Amino acid sequence: MSNYSWKIELVSLSDEVKSGFSFPLEDILPFLSSLVWPFFFLLIALIFRKSFKSLFLVALKRFETATEFELGGLKIKGAIVDQSGKIIRGKKGEKSKVFLEEADFEDSNSRREKYLESRDLMLVHTIKPLEPAKYIEDLRVFEVSIYITSHLNNGNLNDIERVKYYLGSRWGRGKYGSKYVVTSSNDCFALTASMYGACLCIAEVFFHDTENPIVLTRYLDVEMAPVYGIPIQRARFGPNL
Repeated sequence: MSNYSWKIELVSLSDEVKSGFSFPLEDILPFLSSLVWPFFFLLIALIFRKSFKSLFLVALKRFETATEFELGGLKIKGAIVDQSGKIIRGKKGEKSKVFLEEADFEDSNSRREKYLESRDLMLVHTIKPLEPAKYIEDLRVFEVSIYITSHLNNGNLNDIERVKYYLGSRWGRGKYGSKYVVTSSNDCFALTASMYGACLCIAEVFFHDTENPIVLTRYLDVEMAPVYGIPIQRARFGPNL
């Protein structure tokens, strides 16, 4: 080693070619210093691992016993359950007012028939705050996209000829409003509009192979407004639960 540098010689398998690579110490020091903080936090974690574990268990217990908590401004309400049938306990060790009741064949069959009646096609929607921000009646205006989606790819969007969306008497022309007819399958027969508050959307879905449409409904809510940092009381009318 000379001039505070390291020299590494790599010899080829044939011992015929040699090449040297020099790494000045001033180039190595920044790399070594960058490892100081990760090692420091790792050391702290090892020293206080029991304390961290206790804090984690306390936080987990509070999560399990809470009947309501906030995640990014969005309130998660009600009893928490899992797929196995476990019901998380409520406040003060009391069980939430949720209990299991065994379903029967009629329940399962009725649910299955709902999928069949809709041909495994579902009406869904997404929301996004309009930018720049706009308010009507002190409520934030959102861009709402309504469209048809397939349940587990069982439904065939190509079977659809057109979709008629009805948003109520305040939309379109005439005393009772208008129906918006979408014939393009692009973007899943989507319809996008600027809205405030919430409303019920009724969609009549017509198919190529039958004259009888199916009717799908969707409540166009804005309950996800807090995800965008918008208080729910600035997004919809009604009680702020």
